[in-house]
Amino acid sequence: MPKNTQTSTTNQQFVEQLNEDYPIEGDGIQIAADFQRGDEETGVWSLGLKREYIDSLIRGYPVGPTMLIKPAGASHHNKWMILDGGNRARALRDFFNNKFKTKGETPGDKKFFKDLDVETREMLKHSPHNILQVRITRTDPDDIVAELFTRINTKIAP
Repeated sequence: MPKNTQTSTTNQQFVEQLNEDYPIEGDGIQIAADFQRGDEETGVWSLGLKREYIDSLIRGYPVGPTMLIKPAGASHHNKWMILDGGNRARALRDFFNNKFKTKGETPGDKKFFKDLDVETREMLKHSPHNILQVRITRTDPDDIVAELFTRINTKIAP
């Protein structure tokens, strides 16, 4: 049975862990994986969905945790892979890197991260980012990762 650990970091620390050159072995996070939709750079979310997610963070609305996974046999040097939350991770990373603007009523209302007031930027950087770490054990079935992904990404009721 997979071993689950709930933890929390800040949005800023989470985005730093997504960097290729994150200096702490084993704590880095990789978005791209065989079970993720889209590639590491683009994912599948539209600009509108990215803006809605950032707006939820700015307003303090609850958002789902990011689910990370390490397969059986992975060393402590291996990065964590995102099982669920890849599009949220891309949106946060890209917004912090000023790749898109917030939503707004007029073009003047839309702002890059760098153009937000200091208080809002600091709040976003230091807000908690909830994480569920799932470590697969050697006794788990070979298809456990696919099973987990399917269960968390399948709608049971409309």
